Amino acid sequence: MGANSTQAVGVTAFLLGFTVFSGAMYAGSVLLYVVAAALLAGSVAAFRKAKPLEHVEN
Repeated sequence: MGANSTQAVGVTAFLLGFTVFSGAMYAGSVLLYVVAAALLAGSVAAFRKAKPLEHVEN
């Protein structure tokens, strides 16, 4: 993972999403849950966008 910039964005968003999610569980803030869900959804979108790039390179 992280072979191109799109994959790096996906990995970064995934890690930030779970970090914010753990902060939301600690703080109990609904806003942090929403931010975590948005980051995780963004990482899924980035991974889906990067998948065709892997097949082109090989």
